[in-house]
Amino acid sequence: MQFRSRIVMAILLLSVPVAIASVHFYRHAERRPIMDRADLRNEIEICQAREDGSLAEERDQSKRTEHANALALAPIGKATHIAVASGNWSDPSIWLDRQVPDRAARVYVPFWVGVNYDAGPGSPALDWLRVDGKVAFAPDRSTDLHAVTIVVAIGGTFEVGSPTAPVASGVQASIIFGPRHPSTSEDDKEDLGGGLVSLGNLAINGELKVPFVLAEPLVVGSRSIKLSAPATGWKIGDRLVIPGVDFSNTSDEEFNIRSISSDARSIVLSGRITKDHSAPAGVQIPIANLTRNVQFRSETASPLSARGHIMMMHQQTGIQISGASFIDLGRTDAKSVHTIPAYDGAGEVKPESIENTIGRYAVHFHMRSGAERDLSPNTVRDSVVWGAPKHGIVNHGGNVVAEDNVTYRVNGSHFFAENGSEIGAFRHNLAIRSLGSGEAIRSREFVGDLGHGGHGFWSQSSAVEMSDNFAFGQAEGAYVIFGYPLRENGSYVLFDSNNLGSGNPERTTGLIPISNPSFTFKRNTAAGVGNGLEVWVHKIYSAGASESIIEGFSVWNFRTYGVFLPYSKNISIQTARIEGAGVWCGCVGIRGNEMTENIRIKDASTARLAVGIQAPSRGRNSIVNARLDALTGIEIPAPTGPSRVIEIADSTMSGSGQQGWHSISMGPFRPPINADIAMLFEDDRVYLKQGNEARQLYFAEQADDHVPLPDEGPSVLRGLSNQQLHDQFGLSVGGGVVPHAAPVFAGSNALIGSTMPDPITYKLHPRTGTLSYVESLEPQYPMASVHFEEKNLASGQDEWRILKDPDTGREKLVYIDRTPPELVLTPSLYPLEIHPDDIKYGYRVEGMLYDVVGSRVALRAFTQDFLNLSASDDGFVRLDFEVHDLSQNAQPIHLALRVTKDAVRRGSNLSFFSQRQYCGSACDAAWQVKARQAFALAHGLDDSLQE
Repeated sequence: MQFRSRIVMAILLLSVPVAIASVHFYRHAERRPIMDRADLRNEIEICQAREDGSLAEERDQSKRTEHANALALAPIGKATHIAVASGNWSDPSIWLDRQVPDRAARVYVPFWVGVNYDAGPGSPALDWLRVDGKVAFAPDRSTDLHAVTIVVAIGGTFEVGSPTAPVASGVQASIIFGPRHPSTSEDDKEDLGGGLVSLGNLAINGELKVPFVLAEPLVVGSRSIKLSAPATGWKIGDRLVIPGVDFSNTSDEEFNIRSISSDARSIVLSGRITKDHSAPAGVQIPIANLTRNVQFRSETASPLSARGHIMMMHQQTGIQISGASFIDLGRTDAKSVHTIPAYDGAGEVKPESIENTIGRYAVHFHMRSGAERDLSPNTVRDSVVWGAPKHGIVNHGGNVVAEDNVTYRVNGSHFFAENGSEIGAFRHNLAIRSLGSGEAIRSREFVGDLGHGGHGFWSQSSAVEMSDNFAFGQAEGAYVIFGYPLRENGSYVLFDSNNLGSGNPERTTGLIPISNPSFTFKRNTAAGVGNGLEVWVHKIYSAGASESIIEGFSVWNFRTYGVFLPYSKNISIQTARIEGAGVWCGCVGIRGNEMTENIRIKDASTARLAVGIQAPSRGRNSIVNARLDALTGIEIPAPTGPSRVIEIADSTMSGSGQQGWHSISMGPFRPPINADIAMLFEDDRVYLKQGNEARQLYFAEQADDHVPLPDEGPSVLRGLSNQQLHDQFGLSVGGGVVPHAAPVFAGSNALIGSTMPDPITYKLHPRTGTLSYVESLEPQYPMASVHFEEKNLASGQDEWRILKDPDTGREKLVYIDRTPPELVLTPSLYPLEIHPDDIKYGYRVEGMLYDVVGSRVALRAFTQDFLNLSASDDGFVRLDFEVHDLSQNAQPIHLALRVTKDAVRRGSNLSFFSQRQYCGSACDAAWQVKARQAFALAHGLDDSLQE
């Protein structure tokens, strides 16, 4: 203890220039060994100067702070054991005072020292190990390292087997993380310790073995299995898992290998198969091997706070992980919203801000930003993550290739690209079982807590390749590409387009939205999942026409959607195989939402579904050579945008033996949710081609005798048929009229008529140099700036009118609106109050806007965040703002939040009141229906028009 105090005093009193440290480092190869404490004190002073210098060189404040927090976990001045020469860990001569580290030791390996770690099983458990030099595990013997925390400093190296000399077959290297204890909290204010935190070089290389092998059909009751390829590296006693394929039942089965054939193409299990692992014809189930001879694990898996985690910090290249297992690691919990460390006025961390700290994942490449395609990627291969409460293998802002890995029982996202700036690949991995949070996919978006729902693969960045992967037993989307912009450190994350190929049309000279790059999604498989593939907000902000490709996707036994594409455009789906459960399910093969557009589908097949394909509501779309076995083969909803085109070519729809079967279901053709009845009369085309024969399909509402506006709209239009509207005003539903006696397509309600030319594509032409409020809403509500107008007249009523379009000279239907909308708050916001400690975080107002548009109720979702709040003298926080309708009429809103300590604490999580953990079933959308009905009743409207 006397020596330790001398080190601390020397560090406090001396300030050594960084240049001395650099010169000194290069002289070490020629200098004499350290002989006494005075020599060591000089070395420690230089080590501290190197640390200070490394921190000063980091220009990014966030990264510099994280570096400092990591190094503070293992302060040089608090070391109890210091290596003074290179050699074997077990050799007393390399340690100060010849003391080999013992129980609870705090070990420091300076930058000039290389230690060969040769301690075997039963070695004493350390408090921490800091590596500024090098620690390399002996690859030819079994080793155990017990520690609470391991820190690898900048320039340091931690090696458990090298690429040329991996940990040998027949031996085991184990790194075991003990539970943290309160005495370390003064050095770990942000809950970073416990596990391995590396700022330096990390090499982990165990014995290679095939991670998983496809099996011949698995039969209940059997224990002998034939494999489609050699299970190289597999051994008797290895632990295996066969994934379950039923989304409603945890049906994974674990076995040991009892015997294995000489050619490694057949194995005998330790028990008999008891669950159904069936797959569609021609599809094989993978069997995974969970055993590796390099193992990182937590000594105690419960409570989660006792677990270790692995974080590789800010090293964009040079990290290699292969042949390792990571067991019971990570302590961030998917079941609760993550927290972000925050400090009070006295500079102390707030306890509630580290209750479920963000970023404490099993295997975390924590780069934040700076990915470069010209650098060799960090890699993790042939490894296992087994038992993680949130995310498994995480790429945060880096270039990471994860391939040939197995992840098992990871409750958030097994493979996770975190902020949208990432590049790299998730390739040929197997993800088995997630339970998820039970919350909606966007419920925690405000605090950047994503991928919590239970997913195999999740990427914020569309530039991360996903190919040849398998995902089984995921609570929600097996694969998710999620382009909603994410805020970090107060700014939205953008993607560096320089990381795209030179010929990529999305490449510019700088930053672009994270959803703009085209994605690569090929030959992926999923079963027993909530949804197969989800693509959210993709290319919505891109003006280009480049496509993303979904190729060779197979999914079966899913709960809701095979492929779901909300708020996405310019996607080509090729050779998709989508099958429901063994009985007809209420699920949909491929669909989007009201903003999905420009989707091309070719060679898709579906089986045992409610709907094979729901065609998009906008853009130019095609369905070619589809084979659809479903109660409804193709569902064509009413358009939500002008100039939509759907081409159906050479496709077959089967299932006619089922009651209620439809080959193609059209409509009903009705206005979108903003009650824009003018959209009824915009051009819409549905083409059907079989071989050389081309026809056009029409909605029933396009028949010549159909009356689109029996009792609404301008009086001169009411009661007129399509033919009369067309003859007198040039208007007709969908821009076309078909005889009411036209033939009906077999098994459909679609009428067959003459083929009309393609419509002219609508483009927004702003009236001024900058977009108006309503023009900015056109991605959600196309033609709103054309179909709605504000008239500041002293008298008159809100009404639909026929006006002449000054650009085209044609008649157009326009709603003249003078009345602002009404805001109905989400019920879970009540009572309107705020905790005094939450004022500094702001407040989110959520609800629905309801407006009268003719005889209908128009509705739009409303969300607005209020920051920089303060309480008035009477104890309220007041929020004053306006809400607008599509005619830009404004309604002032005045809310008063009572400041009280009885209010629910939600910290910085502004979306807390709409999350299931707080509001339960009140979060469901049923309240919106009731509010709409009440609004309609109050204004004398017929709510049945909304149905």
